[in-house]
Amino acid sequence: MVTFTKIHRNLFFFIFSLLSLQVYAQTEGNLAKADLSFSTGHYKEALVLYGTVTDQSLPVLEKTALSYYFINDYANAEKAFAKIIDQKVDVETVRYYAEVLLNNGKHKEAAVLYKKYKDAGGKTDVANREKIPAWAPENAKVRPEYGVQALNIETGGRSLGLSLYKDGIIFATPQELNVNDRTVFYDLAYAAKTDSVNFAAPQVLTEKDLNSLFYEGSPSIGGEWMYFTKNASEKDEVNIKRKTQNKISKEGVNVLQIFVAQNVNGVWSNIKPLPVNSIEYSCTHPSISSDGKTLYFVSNMPGGFGGYDIYKMERNNIVVGGFGKPENMGKNINSAGNEMFPHENKGTLYFASNGFTGFGGYDLYSTDLTGKLSGMVNMGIGMNSGKDDFAAVFNADGETGYLSSNREGEHGYDKIYSFKKIWYPFTVNANVKDKVSLKAIPNAGVVSIASNGKEIKTTTDAKGNLTLEFYPNLSYSITFSKEGYVPKTLEIPAFTDPKDILALLEISLEVEAKKDVVMNLDNIYFAFGKAEPLPESLPILDRLTEFMNDHPEIRIELSAHTDCRGSDAANSDLSGRRAQACYDYLVTKKVDPKRMVPKGYGESKLLNQCKDGIECSEDLHQKNRRVEIKIL
Repeated sequence: MVTFTKIHRNLFFFIFSLLSLQVYAQTEGNLAKADLSFSTGHYKEALVLYGTVTDQSLPVLEKTALSYYFINDYANAEKAFAKIIDQKVDVETVRYYAEVLLNNGKHKEAAVLYKKYKDAGGKTDVANREKIPAWAPENAKVRPEYGVQALNIETGGRSLGLSLYKDGIIFATPQELNVNDRTVFYDLAYAAKTDSVNFAAPQVLTEKDLNSLFYEGSPSIGGEWMYFTKNASEKDEVNIKRKTQNKISKEGVNVLQIFVAQNVNGVWSNIKPLPVNSIEYSCTHPSISSDGKTLYFVSNMPGGFGGYDIYKMERNNIVVGGFGKPENMGKNINSAGNEMFPHENKGTLYFASNGFTGFGGYDLYSTDLTGKLSGMVNMGIGMNSGKDDFAAVFNADGETGYLSSNREGEHGYDKIYSFKKIWYPFTVNANVKDKVSLKAIPNAGVVSIASNGKEIKTTTDAKGNLTLEFYPNLSYSITFSKEGYVPKTLEIPAFTDPKDILALLEISLEVEAKKDVVMNLDNIYFAFGKAEPLPESLPILDRLTEFMNDHPEIRIELSAHTDCRGSDAANSDLSGRRAQACYDYLVTKKVDPKRMVPKGYGESKLLNQCKDGIECSEDLHQKNRRVEIKIL
């Protein structure tokens, strides 16, 4: 009989130790059959049998708890572990119980068990997992970057990854749906997409040598090639003395291997194992890069950092299996735990791990492969939950895709979900001003049209201010307008930094260069009784120079006005000299003198009620002290 080696989530289903039906049939008593089922990885069968025996000793209870754990039924696992944890159990059982509690959101209780595990001499480094009780609650408050929705695809309780293909997906579908109390194997199948979350009934791929008696899964398609995982041996009964000939490891494990198939006229053909495979360790979860040059995969080959590590191989020719030597992705990606289901999209590698700090079970992480960013990042709540989240695959848009998770319910039933990037809006405050005077333009019309067609109309307030909303993934066309001014349109590309948008939204509108249009420059200041403009007023005259240069066809009257204080004659003389001073300054800036007519109007054209004999504030008097530009 071939024995079984426990691996980790979803891989222990994949790594099948052959249970000889003959030996099983010859085993007497349900306890012996239960132990045999447990030792060969048939945990559902073991649970059924353990439930029928009267022997409820510690070994039986411990195997019962571990069986629930190995099928990811964390609710029942917690109950079973709680009955035995204070007894003399194996030290690894303590760690498994801690993992169960993390999956069930009981972080503080898990922390106590991790300490107990370390104190008992546990060999696995759990430092990252010990941080979860503090890390998870705080990071669960962060708004999610992705929204998820369950698909209608039946997984049989175990998702083994998927790949995009044509207008649907290729994934692993159970060979039968009686999955509650027995171990079920999986075949590759195709399901056509009917809408965002619904797929047609799966059609098992029928090509010769593609699907076998046991497990096929974790497909990855790049061009004409499909890489996938299947068991090394297809023998359902193996003579223990002839393990090597039957592709069974020395420990009696039917390991996982990576195979490749070529699509020839729509048929998957030329199915071959990759040279990286071995019968002494597993290679699984292949994922071809978007450029087809690199194959990422998972293996427990000797020399890794934990249980299963992520490796990569570079393609060195176009021949099937033409990859270089496997290279471990390093300790920044691989932990003391297990990494699985790598997937590359647009220079970013996505993968699942139970060895880093996260929300509980397996979490999804990302790492930049371009060298622009260092380290790896937890993908946050939404993509992750307190349970197991894994096998993320992105569509070409880099914003949508699929993942697998057992986040719903208490008994570890995997579902496939679609996910979509959530783009949160941000706001930017804008101000609209006159281009020459820089005075605010109230009630200016603003029309913002996003690239998704959504149109928003608004106006500036009395101070020329408004607030605009942007979604970073959309581009915008924003038009500012006001009667008497030339409309201005800004084009803002998607993913523009908010700081850059803020700089763009210092909007200045230019008056229309049309006959009889008047520009009121009441912010050109003069010292009391003096004709020369103060230094702080010169920038306004410089902007007037630019306006004149931009419109060489126009002529202007440059008029100066005073308030009512002082005699009419004095005010007329003063305003004339001020108009002349402004004229002279523009001439020094190379504006043609023939295009300007300086004129002083004194107090003859007051803008308010502040005439002789009326008491007014300084602000009201200031409105009358002005320079006006009238286009002739």
